[in-house]
Amino acid sequence: MTPALQFSSDADVDAFVAEFEACTLTHDRWTHAAHVSVASAYSLQFGDHALDRMRDGIQRLNAVHGVEQTLTGGYHETLTVVWMRLVRRALTNTAKTDERWRRINAAIEVLADKKLTLSYYSREAIMSPTARYGWLEPDITPLP
Repeated sequence: MTPALQFSSDADVDAFVAEFEACTLTHDRWTHAAHVSVASAYSLQFGDHALDRMRDGIQRLNAVHGVEQTLTGGYHETLTVVWMRLVRRALTNTAKTDERWRRINAAIEVLADKKLTLSYYSREAIMSPTARYGWLEPDITPLP
């Protein structure tokens, strides 16, 4: 299955990230592939600072979309950290000489299954308030 979101240039990536940062990205376009796209772009541009930017951006966008922070909804710290780690790993497996947009498309493809985190966490653990509000180590298998 090919993800719905694909880029054809670095300018496309920049425009998409700009929508995210300006909080003009609509709620229906803030999909799993969109998360992976922005996380990939941030990882390539900001390295170790990508997680902080992603965390802040998601919380700002959630606020604009009216997504309330509750015990069962809103921003999820552990999922954000896990996906950032998985994105960085996926990006290390792409050719360093490829254009940025090609590397991001590859990451979207490799990480298309949004249930991938259930390989590392039980549903109970990942949906816990502890995981939502802070970092929780995997309870099934360590992250790569």
